[in-house]
Amino acid sequence: MLQQQQQTKVTVVHVVVVVVVVVVVVVVVVVVVVVVVVVAVVAKAATAAAAVVVREGLIMWELNGLPNCPPEDCRST
Repeated sequence: MLQQQQQTKVTVVHVVVVVVVVVVVVVVVVVVVVVVVVVAVVAKAATAAAAVVVREGLIMWELNGLPNCPPEDCRST
């Protein structure tokens, strides 16, 4: 009878352990979500920057009077 009472008795230590585990899980989930959002924003910004660089390069290509084709495709006459 005494053993049964000890097994079913919830102690303060058990409650603290459960609370700590729940807090750790919530913190890990929040950190993962923040990292995913930051990576998505950085990737979007990098894509936009790359598009600007390519566009500027094409503009300079045309302004310099170069043919509008890759060098290996252009035949010099």
